[in-house]
Amino acid sequence: MGKHYPMANSVPAHMNEERLNKSIRRENLTGLANNTKWNEFITAMRDREDWLPSYRTKAVNGYISEWDVEWIYHLPFPFKLVKWFDVDCCQTKETGGVLLDDEMIDHSEEFVSLVEKIGFVYEKRGGILRIFGYGPKDYEAFGE
Repeated sequence: MGKHYPMANSVPAHMNEERLNKSIRRENLTGLANNTKWNEFITAMRDREDWLPSYRTKAVNGYISEWDVEWIYHLPFPFKLVKWFDVDCCQTKETGGVLLDDEMIDHSEEFVSLVEKIGFVYEKRGGILRIFGYGPKDYEAFGE
């Protein structure tokens, strides 16, 4: 990618990073991911040419985002706030016909291979891959 896009350590101007650090300490969370891992993951997703998966996140303050597919500016910056990051591994490809069902393409093998290569702590349920940013692992809304 030739353009300069925000990465895992990007901090929005309105965010108080010290308050975020206090939240992490107060919750007694253990880091399972870091900016290097997140940046490798973000870059791999942005470099995909055919299809970008949906994702949602849970922040350390408990907020769970809606599902999104925009991988440039909608990501949860800084990634230091990400408690978990869900990726929907299944792509629905429209067949264009009225009598034909849409085609379901499962990208699980590819995504599992990627997160294992990066070294993330993760689990998979159905078509959802959850990357844990912090421990203890949080299973809220997993597979929904």
